[in-house]
Amino acid sequence: MTRDGYPVNWGYHAMIAVIGTSYTLELAVKGIYENTVGRITEWVGNRGALTPDMKVETFQQQVAQDYVDFIRLKPWYEYPFYTKFKGLWAVDESPQTSSFRSWERRLVFSAELLFKAFYGWAIGLGTHATYGVAPETIWVVVSNHGQQKLVSLPRYEAFTAAVPKMVKDGTQFIEVAGNKTILMTVIAPRSWQYKDAGSVMYAWPILTEDKLQRVAISLPVEKLHEILPAFDKAGVKVDHIFDY
Repeated sequence: MTRDGYPVNWGYHAMIAVIGTSYTLELAVKGIYENTVGRITEWVGNRGALTPDMKVETFQQQVAQDYVDFIRLKPWYEYPFYTKFKGLWAVDESPQTSSFRSWERRLVFSAELLFKAFYGWAIGLGTHATYGVAPETIWVVVSNHGQQKLVSLPRYEAFTAAVPKMVKDGTQFIEVAGNKTILMTVIAPRSWQYKDAGSVMYAWPILTEDKLQRVAISLPVEKLHEILPAFDKAGVKVDHIFDY
C-alpha cells in the first residue's frame, strides 16, 4: 500500500474527489437527459442509425473521439473545448436531417462544451497555481548493454507504449522518476494468476469480456525486462503503465 511508504498527499486526494464527484454528476445528468428529452427528440426526428448526413451528431462523435485521443497524452482540462464550441456552430446541417433533432443536439452539446471550457479553465488555474504546469516528459534511469544512462520519456499513454518497446530492444529499467516500484494494469484470462516479483493490488472482471480480467500489479522497476516478456508468452496484454 502506498500509505506504508509515502505520506498522505492531501492535494491529490482532493483532486481525485473533485474529479470523481464531478464526473459522476456529469454522467447522472447526461443519463437523465438522454433518456427523457434525448429520447423524445430522437423519436420526433425519426432518428435511426448515425449517418454522414447527420452533420451535427457526426461532429459530436468526432469530438468525442478526439477528446479520448487527447487525454491519453495530456491533462483533460487542456482540451480546447471553446474551440470545439465555435467549430460546432460552423457546422451546416444536412437538409435531410430533422431540424428539430439537430437543433436540440446543437444546443445541448453547446451547453456541455461551454461548461467544460469554463470548468477546465478553472481547474487548470488551480492545478497550475498548486503544482505548476504538468511536465510532458519523465526521467528514467536505464541500463543498456551494461551502461547506465538518464533518459527522458513521454508521459501518459506514450509512456505505456515506450516501455515495452525499450525492453524488447534490450533496455533494463532501474528507476522511474526516482522510484524503484511501479504500478501496472494488465488484461489477462480470468484463470491467470500473477506469480512473479511484486504483488497484485486488485483484480476485477471485465464485464464486457466474460473471459478476461483487469489486474493491477505493483512490481519492481528493475524486473520489467523479465516480467514484460513473460506477459507476452502468457498471452497477457499490458493495459497501462503508470508513470509518476
